[in-house]
Amino acid sequence: MRKTFANYDHCLTNFTNTILNYFGFETYHEILENLNRKLKQKQYENVVVINIRGMSANSIKNNLEDSSFLRCNKIDELSSTFPASKLSSNTSLKTGLNPIEHGIINEKIKLKKAKKTEDKNIVNIINSDKDKKVKAFEFGKEEGRKYKDLSDLLERIQKTLEKRGKKYIYADYNELDDLVKVNGYDNKDVKKEIKKINREIEKFTKKLNDTVVFVVSDHGYLNTTPVPLNHYKAVYNLLKEEPLIEPRACHFFIKEGKKLDFEQIFIKYFVNDFILISKNEAKSKDIFGTGTDHSLLEEPIGDYVAVAINDKYFTYNQDDEEKPMPAGITEEEMFVPLIMIDKK
Repeated sequence: MRKTFANYDHCLTNFTNTILNYFGFETYHEILENLNRKLKQKQYENVVVINIRGMSANSIKNNLEDSSFLRCNKIDELSSTFPASKLSSNTSLKTGLNPIEHGIINEKIKLKKAKKTEDKNIVNIINSDKDKKVKAFEFGKEEGRKYKDLSDLLERIQKTLEKRGKKYIYADYNELDDLVKVNGYDNKDVKKEIKKINREIEKFTKKLNDTVVFVVSDHGYLNTTPVPLNHYKAVYNLLKEEPLIEPRACHFFIKEGKKLDFEQIFIKYFVNDFILISKNEAKSKDIFGTGTDHSLLEEPIGDYVAVAINDKYFTYNQDDEEKPMPAGITEEEMFVPLIMIDKK
């Protein structure tokens, strides 16, 4: 099982910055040069990005034929960001900011910061500059952006594309994610959904003109088994407060003078399943990406971050069962497809 931290030179953040650059906006990070050349060469009227949440690179490889539409149009694989989780990686995809910049790295701060990132959403950035003469639209679960199913989502995108002028359209599609996080990829309903996505997107793009459609994803999942922390009293007794449970990227806050004891006990029990990274090491190694630290980021980063490298996750609940989880650094979680459908 291959393990890797996010590659912040070739990740979701770089993809979104490439889109910003194409429309003439200031970028925060390096762009994907090969993709940029393709965009500049064709000068599409419309750019559509469909985020099929939870669709790992391996999930389409394992569930679709080589000759399938999505696999034939796959041009690259991108790294997710760290943690490769629903809220953090999706925020990077929407904003072009690394987690160190948008600050959403675990559950404790998602409500506090979710609204603060809205003005950084590139849909809002594009719509705030009338001189660029580009109109941006977004579809998702939020009120006013909702859709019933994939067919309805694609129909709404189609109608939006019929409007006059240059357009950027971003859409989150959640149904695959909802299935995978309960059943995993090796499930008949999940396989059926991936095939449906392939079929519906092929049908949808046949109608388009002067448009490029990107199909991407924010992260993947791995089938995992629980590690109930309350079973390890020697670990628990060294904590000064409850750990922040992003189950596969858990933050620990340690009592004064007990860090060395914690390191030794943690390694004793968990060395085969987690990497233990100190706060200083996390920052020096840029595991949350490069950029200016978010003003509220100090609070949620623990003294240590335990990063999953195998099929385990931390939990408080001894009744938790095996289930698919994101946020570790296995290839199933970290690598997502970049699919480009050229309709010039």
